[in-house]
Amino acid sequence: MARSSWLDNEKTNRKYKTANGLVWEIQNEYRKVRCPDCNIDQYCRLTHIWRYDNKKQYPPEYHINFNTDLQALKGLLVTYISNEIGVREVEKDGQWVLMAGDKVIGES
Repeated sequence: MARSSWLDNEKTNRKYKTANGLVWEIQNEYRKVRCPDCNIDQYCRLTHIWRYDNKKQYPPEYHINFNTDLQALKGLLVTYISNEIGVREVEKDGQWVLMAGDKVIGES
């Protein structure tokens, strides 16, 4: 059963493993919302990030982004690993990878 305005067919849930053994699990959920200030329809992305390895589970991260274009919203950064380096999910040659700047840091 569909959950109100959530776009269940757009939901993603991917796991990436980094060279140092850290696992990133990233879930993106999308919904259509109307801005209460400008009264324009736009999309909202709720991103959940869980990171863990054999020794430790790190605190989860949650981010919300908005854009009037769903495809543009999907291309936005999911988080930052420093003030200067953003992390995004990118499909390369049919495989999803996790990138920090222009460097692949995790593979699915």
